Amino acid sequence: MTTYTAISKEIGWEIDPNNPIKIPAVPMAQLLRSQVGKRDELAFKEVFRIYRFAPSPVTVEEGMAMNEINGAFIEGTKLFG
Repeated sequence: MTTYTAISKEIGWEIDPNNPIKIPAVPMAQLLRSQVGKRDELAFKEVFRIYRFAPSPVTVEEGMAMNEINGAFIEGTKLFG
């Protein structure tokens, strides 16, 4: 089983109503992307959770942050897939 598959199974597909996923600020999204590029599995797990469960962006800043998250997710799928 790949790391990608293991993380996907671990985070599941159900949204926890008591722990909603929020879009991070741009600097945090950039940090996560940088960490994923360094093969940090915990960072990829957080990116995966945001990618799967975060709401659609509303503001420009949220859109920029999600662009970083999407980039980190693509990079992570190549590294951990």
